[in-house]
Amino acid sequence: MDLERIPLFASLTGEERAKLAGSLREVGVEAGATLTRRGENAYELFAIESGEAEVRRDGEVIHKLAAGDVFGEIGLLATGTRTATVVATAPCRLLAMFTRDFRRLEREMPGLATELRRTMAERVTRSSF
Repeated sequence: MDLERIPLFASLTGEERAKLAGSLREVGVEAGATLTRRGENAYELFAIESGEAEVRRDGEVIHKLAAGDVFGEIGLLATGTRTATVVATAPCRLLAMFTRDFRRLEREMPGLATELRRTMAERVTRSSF
């Protein structure tokens, strides 16, 4: 797991990244896999370690994701449900974090939570998720 390559995690100290790594699980998916489905319960967020994906709403591509991007944070932090469908367009290696792990890390590393909330606010403003 190379967390320094994911902008959201890059500013963390080595100790913080080690703590974070213990809360992440690695997931490999093939091209064409649906990673999230609009309207479903949101119980984890993802960071793309490698690969590419598309964010879709009503069948329309509204954003493309690549290595370093994070998705699923809006559902996890704000709505409780997925606001868009995300489909892998290439084989992907993902880092996933469940809500309970995020809540624990939020208490231990508030800066990470603040950065994730900033990312979410920018995305909501830019894309009207």
